[in-house]
Amino acid sequence: MSRPIAKKQSGFTLVELVTVIVILGILAVGMSNFLQFGSRIFTETSARDQLVSSARFAIERLNREVRHAVPNSAKVDNASGNCLSFFPTIASTIYNDIPVSPEANSNTITIIPFDDSDIALANHVIVYPLMASDFTPSANTKFHAFNLPIDKTLTPWELSFSSPVTFATDSPTQRIFFYGNEVSYCVVGTQLIRTSDGNSSLMADDILNYYNANNVAAFKLTEASQTRNATIQIRLLFGVNGEESGEQVTFNNEIQVPNVP
Repeated sequence: MSRPIAKKQSGFTLVELVTVIVILGILAVGMSNFLQFGSRIFTETSARDQLVSSARFAIERLNREVRHAVPNSAKVDNASGNCLSFFPTIASTIYNDIPVSPEANSNTITIIPFDDSDIALANHVIVYPLMASDFTPSANTKFHAFNLPIDKTLTPWELSFSSPVTFATDSPTQRIFFYGNEVSYCVVGTQLIRTSDGNSSLMADDILNYYNANNVAAFKLTEASQTRNATIQIRLLFGVNGEESGEQVTFNNEIQVPNVP
């Protein structure tokens, strides 16, 4: 009679199980660190892209507005150079004649017809502005408030004033500019704020100009001369997430302001 053969039992030893658990733990920690690192890179890249896009939008908007400002109306307002203001050109045209001192005052002037679709946004006219102070009231002024609507029944058109006026000087090209309320771009805290007609809007955030150790001025104006245009240098220093100690991006831009008064 044959003896029964005992079957060999198969399985894992305790040492093998512990070894597998340790290896899986190491892999889990490694994968966790890898995923966390990738997530951090994605977050930082997204924040950087958003900052660059916001900065480009603000600078492009500022570029376009300044290029269409009334010639020589731009000025840097405060001592730190963080506020730029100017008067937007609503329209411009040629006048036939204006009263210039010591000529007698007049209630009207005649102008060549032009595209006046946005004329409701204008409230003043100015002739031959050479510097920002020409937009400040004085005894011998270059600008005056005018009345709407413009009389288009006559050819050329007739522009009227609420009281008799006289202008400080003629323009060599007989050009007259219609302009509206002053527009300003100012760095306030970490924000670039645009203000017009008493309304303020946020144009960009995370700006470090005020907090940088060198206190970098956001705007620098070089006034026009007889041989060159005015230039406005813009330097905005941005910090990702508004942190001065972290990554920084500097935008340098120069705007040529046409000098054609």
